[in-house]
Amino acid sequence: MTSASENFLKFKKFTLIYNVGLLGLLYLFVFLEALYSLNYRITLGSPILGILGFWIVPIYILTLIVSFVSWIFCIWKSWRLTRFDTSYRVSVMAYLFGAPAVLILITPEIMMAILTASGVWTPIK
Repeated sequence: MTSASENFLKFKKFTLIYNVGLLGLLYLFVFLEALYSLNYRITLGSPILGILGFWIVPIYILTLIVSFVSWIFCIWKSWRLTRFDTSYRVSVMAYLFGAPAVLILITPEIMMAILTASGVWTPIK
């Protein structure tokens, strides 16, 4: 039988490595792929970006599938690892369900700011 402190350390290690690290990197990768794809479409398929332009959609879809499966795995594993304390369970579930909702709301603005700063897109006023 494992003690509560051992369970907490397992939960903490899993949370930092998978919930924050893995899901954060996958979000960053999906974000960069979407930004690249949008940049590619705005510049009408510039020859510099041409080779990756064809492969970006299959890579993007594969990354989305991997991200979704990883997210489901993190929810399942976090639920199992937080048996020792309900408050941790509530907080980690709020993070795992709330963070994607917030990211969906702010990602378009971040993308437009990056494209505007790089001179690819100019907002019409």
